[in-house]
Amino acid sequence: EELCHRIRFGVVISGNLAEVVSETKNGPQWKPFLEGDEIGAYSLHYRGRYLNYEPSLLHRSRTPDIFECRKIMIQRITGGQNPLKATLDDSHFYNKESILNLILKDTHKKKYEFVLAVLNSKVANWFYRKRFTNDSKLTVNLSKEYVGKIPIKSPMPGGFTVFAKLVHLILFAKRAAEATPAQCLEDLIDACVMECYFREHMAERD
Repeated sequence: EELCHRIRFGVVISGNLAEVVSETKNGPQWKPFLEGDEIGAYSLHYRGRYLNYEPSLLHRSRTPDIFECRKIMIQRITGGQNPLKATLDDSHFYNKESILNLILKDTHKKKYEFVLAVLNSKVANWFYRKRFTNDSKLTVNLSKEYVGKIPIKSPMPGGFTVFAKLVHLILFAKRAAEATPAQCLEDLIDACVMECYFREHMAERD
């Protein structure tokens, strides 16, 4: 929460889904639209739908600045061993309340890839399970307050650049459906994230 400008879930639609969501873009107010099940760890599977962003038609519309910016999108209705599933959005998708939108402060805008790596890591997923879901195997609804409590340990000097390169590689591998390279990159990123926390822990012990 110290790094974030905002953590907000998307629009709330009540009873008129067919009126406000379509596979056809019917005008400039119709925006590319996602739901939570189209989000995965480092992945996005857009089904080609659009949202009629007319605030009077939406139960809770949010403001356009939540969507029309660089952000990390996190699947909100989730569970299991990896409750945190997040990806990077540079395409200004609008989305439903089943997605959390995480927007960093301007002073931390170079850290998007690193924060994404932490959120998808085994370390952060372990922390969230142990602290907030008690290892529940049932479906859970991610809380923006709880997501904001995830501790972030910065990498060594130059580390943000390394993470940015690795994250862009895994995003490309996921888009290309290259499962083996993606898994290798995910394991490597996990090890790099772990090193950040381990290094800080050893420094505290010393």
